Amino acid sequence: MNIVAFPLKYLVLKDERDRRLYRRDALFVLLFSTALAAPFILLEGNFFGVGGFLDRIGSFASVLTGFYIAALVGVASLSPTLGDLDKEIEVGAIYAKEKDAETGQPIALTRRQYVCTLFGYLAFASLFVSISSIVSTVLSGINTSSFIDFNTATSFGRFLTASFLFLKYGLIIFYVLIVCHIVTTTCHGLYYYIERIYAAETTIGSKADLEKVERSDPPGR
Repeated sequence: MNIVAFPLKYLVLKDERDRRLYRRDALFVLLFSTALAAPFILLEGNFFGVGGFLDRIGSFASVLTGFYIAALVGVASLSPTLGDLDKEIEVGAIYAKEKDAETGQPIALTRRQYVCTLFGYLAFASLFVSISSIVSTVLSGINTSSFIDFNTATSFGRFLTASFLFLKYGLIIFYVLIVCHIVTTTCHGLYYYIERIYAAETTIGSKADLEKVERSDPPGR
């Protein structure tokens, strides 16, 4: 995988059920995307223009990019003694695409590796949406009727009209899917930051360890 697309490595990670992570929340993302894209496809809402959906979400995504990078730096620099940050995830294990050279089994990720990969993907995706919103806002001012007459009755004109609409609606669905997946993945990232990243395994000490603690902690202290 080249360096430009490297942040997309998150999408090819697998869960315990051997599913790619982009499939893990596929149903929710599709339902969310359908509800979000419907007004712009059925009611011809302002999606690409100035002040439209992509323009506004792009401005918000530029702020999110900084937040995701800060979160990535934060988890990468956390002390190894904090919880079980550098131990393999046992509950809800996540596996890399690569396999271990000796065992041939998929490599299990640690919490630090998983969360870094997650926020790296989010930073890349939000940056992409932010740049795309700038490009779409600029291009939305182009008057296509100045060089193509979409109202022509010729078969070529109807083909151009259908192609333009197909491209327009396809881009709407594409960007809405990305936005919905960013929202869903952010929820996973927040869950790990709030709940899982600090969790440590419960260990059962031996009787000798318990007696050692009692000797070092005199009664009445």
